[in-house]
Amino acid sequence: MSFAGACKGKDHRHVVVQRWCNHSAFNGYRRTPSDYSEVRCIETRAVWRTKAAYVNDLPDIKPDDWRAMGINPLVVHGYEVP
Repeated sequence: MSFAGACKGKDHRHVVVQRWCNHSAFNGYRRTPSDYSEVRCIETRAVWRTKAAYVNDLPDIKPDDWRAMGINPLVVHGYEVP
């Protein structure tokens, strides 16, 4: 899951989906600490992982907003949001 190039959105409204961790099939969808965070652009839906310092200034996405952005919470965090 990566994005090549800069986000083409005008507003650059980015949110953090997974902060300093990952959840993948490789590790059974368990939270695994990482230097990287998953970032998404709300406008363009671009997705990338980064360990850049600007992640500290971005808000976390709320679980209620996952589906609106096309994020499957079962895949991201190992549980379904009611």
